[in-house]
Amino acid sequence: MSAEVEEYRNGLYEKLTMPFIRDIIEVRSGIESMLARHAGEEGVPADEVRVFGDMLADVLEKHSVEVVASEPGDEFLSFKHKTVGQVPTTDESLHGRIAEVEGESYRLGDQYIAPALVKVYTVEK
Repeated sequence: MSAEVEEYRNGLYEKLTMPFIRDIIEVRSGIESMLARHAGEEGVPADEVRVFGDMLADVLEKHSVEVVASEPGDEFLSFKHKTVGQVPTTDESLHGRIAEVEGESYRLGDQYIAPALVKVYTVEK
């Protein structure tokens, strides 16, 4: 009986907190995207703005949400990534691999709750 109560409690907690977690992820992703677009520009206090992104990451971690980075060359995983474009290549070993990454994925427990936006290599013959 105790396991059933614990499962119910965890499910209720997730239902109550998920809308806030998704909002925090959206704000953090916006900050990271803005910093990437304006990298190296004068007048953009990147270090100061990045502090807010880091603070939001800390809030997510406090609520058991893990920020998961992906790198170019990683395998595309549909549960972890969302394709926003393709990059043509003649190298068949790159087909289906990540060419460019925008942002991170977010995982709560064993479930990805927000994907990283990526461009994927596709073979052109």
